[in-house]
Amino acid sequence: MATTLSPPRGDVVIPINFYEDPEDGSRPFNYVASPPKGLPQRNFRLVPHDTLLQDVRGREGHRRSTTNPPESTFENDDSTRAKYYPEVEQLLLSSIPGATRVAIFDHTLRRAGTIGGPDAGNPIARAHIDHTGWAAEERLRQTVADEADELLKGRWRIVNVWRPLNKEPLENAPLCFALASTKTLDMKELGEVESRFPDGYLGQTYVIKHNPAQSWYYLSGMTGNDRLVIGIFDSNCIKNNLTVTGGAPHTAFVDPRERPGAETRESIEIRALGFGP
Repeated sequence: MATTLSPPRGDVVIPINFYEDPEDGSRPFNYVASPPKGLPQRNFRLVPHDTLLQDVRGREGHRRSTTNPPESTFENDDSTRAKYYPEVEQLLLSSIPGATRVAIFDHTLRRAGTIGGPDAGNPIARAHIDHTGWAAEERLRQTVADEADELLKGRWRIVNVWRPLNKEPLENAPLCFALASTKTLDMKELGEVESRFPDGYLGQTYVIKHNPAQSWYYLSGMTGNDRLVIGIFDSNCIKNNLTVTGGAPHTAFVDPRERPGAETRESIEIRALGFGP
């Protein structure tokens, strides 16, 4: 049973799983759900490196909501879209500088999953960015098909909004993230992985190679009032020939200070396009 004691806070050193290329030089892939019989979940290597996480509680970089929607909001996809999407749209319009329009394209609910299991339904335990530049444009075209060519001429971004659904402050499998900064992240540290979905759709994500110059952060004791707004892609980075795509690497992690009986993580992640200025 979860306790009501204060959750662990402050900086902490934890292992993060970083990417290494497949030993045979083949194209990296990952099955989002369980793989077909006889095939591995993924063909690339994950190597843990001890990493300092700085606690951003009390600093800038996340949002607080004055409301914590009831559990019934997230009982099914239709309810989530009707009751939670409008809040997220308003949050992103106020959070993305210059944004004049937001289009939410999907969400992922993770309930009582196993960290490190198949991506579908489980906390993802490797440093990653949800979309490559190619995948970001594909997502835009799928979401706003008739307007895509015109919207691609302006600035557009992909942003995730992440929050726990737990009743107690989160301790189990929390989220950590790095900055999408040219000072701490370079395209040479990104590997492109083909994401294979159960319906046959092929996506593409970035996985992150280890570099001790990277700076990693987390928000301790997240509650239902906390919202992490995570940049995934920014078209200005491509237009300005920057060495990053505007995406912030992130991953679930195991906190060695997690107390016995802490609630298993439940969370929701909303993914959206933001347009403008």
